[in-house]
Amino acid sequence: MPVTITVLLLISLAVAARVFADVADLGDLKEQYQTLGSQRDSLKIQRQLVATEVETLSTRVDSLKLNEENAEELQESLRSSLGLIRRMAEIDRWLVVLDVRQDSIEQRLRLVYDWEIGVLIQKLSTKTDRGLLTQLMVYQDAREQLGAKINSSALSYGEQMLIGVDDGPD
Repeated sequence: MPVTITVLLLISLAVAARVFADVADLGDLKEQYQTLGSQRDSLKIQRQLVATEVETLSTRVDSLKLNEENAEELQESLRSSLGLIRRMAEIDRWLVVLDVRQDSIEQRLRLVYDWEIGVLIQKLSTKTDRGLLTQLMVYQDAREQLGAKINSSALSYGEQMLIGVDDGPD
């Protein structure tokens, strides 16, 4: 029985150490979160530009198909479209990676804010301090902005999932 208690104590100390390390890194976590957000926005803009190029090239390919004299130009346009589609797929892959990273940091930020809010509430229960109250309100506002959303990475379907004819939008 003492071994079990010791193991539980060690696990709780490890979790507490991780939380304290996260509390110290609150500024770093917020900075990483914002950086990932701006990288994601940049990739979305790049993706939109590539999608526009694909649409323009698609229209060009359609017009070239009508005239058999432009077979070489048509082949070149089709090769270019494959390159653009590969580029779009690469951007999509990076968007997924950034989403997963951002979700992870967002979870850590929630944990850190929850921890800090709990600590501040404990301190305020023993003494009243205007500075601590202000800090508590700032942390509560920041935590509210993070919300309680479900991570998009946790909603991915498995590759083995089969959708049958009877499966509808419901």
